[in-house]
Amino acid sequence: MQKVHTSDSATGKTVVLKFGTSVLTQGSPKLNRVQMLNIVRQCAELKRMGLRVVIVTSGAVAAGRDYLCRPQLPPTIASKQMLAAVGQSQLIQAWEQLFDIYDIFIGQMLLTRADLEDRERFFERARHPQCAAR
Repeated sequence: MQKVHTSDSATGKTVVLKFGTSVLTQGSPKLNRVQMLNIVRQCAELKRMGLRVVIVTSGAVAAGRDYLCRPQLPPTIASKQMLAAVGQSQLIQAWEQLFDIYDIFIGQMLLTRADLEDRERFFERARHPQCAAR
């Protein structure tokens, strides 16, 4: 885990967890599902304790590269954007499958650059996602 932030809200505590690509891949060229399951297990425990959990994650480029069988592409922004576009659906699907083991619904929140540049705005957005256990 790279960064953790907790905040109080009207509905209780929210924990924001940030995982970079290196955490999700463990240094390999693809997502490490065992590592991701370990993260999900810990998030499920936090949820069981009454905390709201928000995950901020990288890894779409790695997921896209793996999904496309590791193509040899030029190291350009366009190549990374293409891999991220393909990989984003794979990444969210991986999270969804793993959280489903614990009967936890997930969703994706898209952030703008302004959300990321304004710390208070970011945490305000993170405080309000609605997630429910089945």
